[in-house]
Parts: sequence; structure tokens; C-alpha cells
Amino acid sequence: MQTLRPLLAALLLAALVPGVAADGRIYRWVDAQGRVHYGDQPARGASEVRVPRVDASGSPAPAAPAISQADCDRTRAELDNYRQAKDIVERDALGKERRYTPEERQQLIAITEGKLAAACGAVPRPAS
Repeated sequence: MQTLRPLLAALLLAALVPGVAADGRIYRWVDAQGRVHYGDQPARGASEVRVPRVDASGSPAPAAPAISQADCDRTRAELDNYRQAKDIVERDALGKERRYTPEERQQLIAITEGKLAAACGAVPRPAS
């Protein structure tokens, strides 16, 4: 039970202070009087405690949804199209068109690169 006490304290702290555990980082340190402390900012001599993410009911938070290889391939092809396109035009269900500015096109490319990197790993860079 003695070894579980710090972990239980960290979990309790994470549940009571949502901002502390938002990124899963909690730090543990012992002060000069031998008292154990936990916080979201590292103090001198602090060590990071990994706290599992939980939902409001206390159950483990669901993992990010898996993405299929076909979805990765589709997103890579989409990114290639965005990079090669001179203009990007979006058409809604009613046929109304919206033309992206060069800045919006670059933002779309950056967003798609980020999504691809997060879900599928490395993002291929355009050939120079």
C-alpha cells in the first residue's frame, strides 16, 4: 500500500484539478521537511509522474481512433494535390464556389501535413 500512495495521490490531484492533468504532466518532489508535493510545474528535484488519462466517470480515456492505410494513402494523395494545385476551389452542395487565397492554400497544406503526421507518421516533403 505504501508504494501505491503516491500514485493514488497523483490520480486524485489529476481528477480534482482538470488543468493540471490536461497534458498528462504532473511533477512530484519532496521538500526539506520530507513532505511530498505534486504540481503542474516542476520544482527543484522534481520528477515527472505519468498519470493515465481518464474520462469523467474515471474510466480510461479512449485511445485515438486508428486510421487505415487506405485513409493514409488518400490523405497523402490529397496533400500532393494541394501542393501541386495552382488554385484550390471549394464547391458546396449548391454549386457555389469559393476560391482559396494563396495564404489559405498554405494553411490548408500545413493543416493536412499535421493531420497526416499525427495519424500516419512521417509526411513526405515535396520534391525540390
